[in-house]
Amino acid sequence: DTLHEYATRYFGYGVPTGIEIGESTGIVPTKAWHKERDGTWMPGFTISTAVGQKDIRATPLQVARSYAGFANDGRLLTSHILKQLEDTSGNVLRVVRATEETRMPLTKDEMAGLAEGFWRAVNDENGTAFGARLDGLEVAGKTGTAEAAERKPGVSEEVAIWLADDHAWFAGYA
Repeated sequence: DTLHEYATRYFGYGVPTGIEIGESTGIVPTKAWHKERDGTWMPGFTISTAVGQKDIRATPLQVARSYAGFANDGRLLTSHILKQLEDTSGNVLRVVRATEETRMPLTKDEMAGLAEGFWRAVNDENGTAFGARLDGLEVAGKTGTAEAAERKPGVSEEVAIWLADDHAWFAGYA
């Protein structure tokens, strides 16, 4: 439940991002959620949640928003599609600005440690994201694996194989 509280309150997972379109909010499980869904809760579920596996669900925008928070000294901002709204004559009706929703509860040393880890993941030759380096642009980030194991009836064999595979992903900032 503490992981759920921190993930939703400070890092933007399992909650709306503020974007102006409909969105999935994902899920960060709680004990009550597991008991209702699975009929029980076991301590191992907490370990799976802590490393982002099993029942945790996040949208790409939630992941990008949290990494933007790391890049912005722990400031978690609302997300927007619009920069401004204009009438047909080009008159600006409204300017949309990101607002600080919350601040990640991390010390300067903790933020520095995370920044170094994200940087090393991309820039150290032993980093899992070494292939994401770009000439002339400093990139930092983290790799991950989406464990799909999904089955859908009536799809081609190629799609069925793709759905059953795990999928690599990368989140970062430059």
